[in-house]
Amino acid sequence: MDFRPARAVPVHALCSIDVSQGGSHHRRVLANLFRVCLVSRQTVFVPEPGISRSLCAEDQRGPKPNAKLELVFVGGLIPCKACDLALRAAAPLLRNGSARLTILGDGPERNRLEQLVASLGIGNAVDFRGWVNHADVFTQLRSADVMLFPSVRDFGAGVVFEALACGAVPVVADFGGPGDIVHPGVGFKIPLINESDFVAKMESILTELAQNRDQLDILRRQGMVYAKERLTWEAKAQDTTCVLQWVCGRGAKPDFLPPKSLAKNTVQSQRDPAPYAGSPSVRA
Repeated sequence: MDFRPARAVPVHALCSIDVSQGGSHHRRVLANLFRVCLVSRQTVFVPEPGISRSLCAEDQRGPKPNAKLELVFVGGLIPCKACDLALRAAAPLLRNGSARLTILGDGPERNRLEQLVASLGIGNAVDFRGWVNHADVFTQLRSADVMLFPSVRDFGAGVVFEALACGAVPVVADFGGPGDIVHPGVGFKIPLINESDFVAKMESILTELAQNRDQLDILRRQGMVYAKERLTWEAKAQDTTCVLQWVCGRGAKPDFLPPKSLAKNTVQSQRDPAPYAGSPSVRA
């Protein structure tokens, strides 16, 4: 699998865009705002997708100290979603009866993935559900412990927002939107080095979570608070209003540190997460 990131657009190229011609007035204003922010390095972080506040309900899970680790994968079964990496990483726990994996989604890779499941000897612990409606996705996320999302080509990944709101701890590839949103206080992100390294790191994380329900519960609670306070459409509207007030000289620059910066500022690691302070389709 090719883990090379997409080519980045140089900052000087973005700053040289001619925004004086074409497009609506609002589009030109936003383009100028973007250029000013880049030139002055006065940038802020507001996530691209958002979720409905109604998803941020109270956690209904009860204590399950000796229960199996409930895993879920949500997305199209296509190469860039990398469901095969999730299967390989979870295989040891699935084989020994410590976990179950539910796969929500379908696509051209399904036959190959079913063959991989058979070759790994984990057929009794993996359930391919195919495409399901949104209500069923949320029901599954609210009952899952962990959402596996090793996708290597996702720039928004609203399903990660939904997982956090529903209390499923995300384990994602450190790329694009998921890499920006997930931080050590709410989940895990794995660097894209090579397949074997990725699988080994994900396997280690899952093994740790299966053995440490207390850590899983901490991450779940902090993730749900994080989703409610930062990832809803209402929260985005408030954040955007603060940005526009600052740009118009009517307020101070808002301090919206991206989660990658939040992670750098915390002294605790993923093994000891710090307390957090503070609707896209299944086909996405």
